[in-house]
Amino acid sequence: MQKVAGAEEIKKLYVVLKEPIDRRLEEFKAIWLRFNELEIIYELIFCLLTPQSKAKICWEAVLKLKEANAFESGDKDLVMKCLSGVRFPTNKTRYIAELRKKVWSDEFKPLFELLKLDVSPTIKRDVLVKEVKGIGYKEASHFLRNIWIGRDLAILDRHILKNLKKFGVISGEVRNISKRRYLELEERMTDFSVKLGVEMKYLDFIFWYMETGKIFK
Repeated sequence: MQKVAGAEEIKKLYVVLKEPIDRRLEEFKAIWLRFNELEIIYELIFCLLTPQSKAKICWEAVLKLKEANAFESGDKDLVMKCLSGVRFPTNKTRYIAELRKKVWSDEFKPLFELLKLDVSPTIKRDVLVKEVKGIGYKEASHFLRNIWIGRDLAILDRHILKNLKKFGVISGEVRNISKRRYLELEERMTDFSVKLGVEMKYLDFIFWYMETGKIFK
């Protein structure tokens, strides 16, 4: 059998990190089982904030939004204030306002129903990318993972891409990823996961830990 580059390093981390990753995944499962619509929306907002911003700062912004009831109130100035430290706050405030309009007008109801349907997470991802302004394939994958139903999707952020390159899964610079390219990279990461014998839901967290030293969201 062909030796997989980086297998030993990744498997050592898998042994150490499996338990804390499982605990985090159980938290995601609890979100899904509760299916509180506002909680689901806040998870989507978190993922909407993450492009070119640190996840920890984005989650802190979500906590501020919750505490101030900023999303519910529709106060754009208050939303903007809560996004302190998040990059591109003007654009992201606008995306949050558009999302709120969808939720309050019941336009989002079909998306809530779609999430509950027994269909492929990739179909749900396609619809989210099409219907939610500011959400691309990375953000939609992240959201679906964080509500438990997209555990095998690739969240191709800079940390993941860096490690895919490090272990020879991909090569060259990866910028402005089209849908076709995203799916190609996701397939490569999935194949790598299978060869390693480490499920995608763990591999993502392991790569993220390699870069940040943390298990987060």
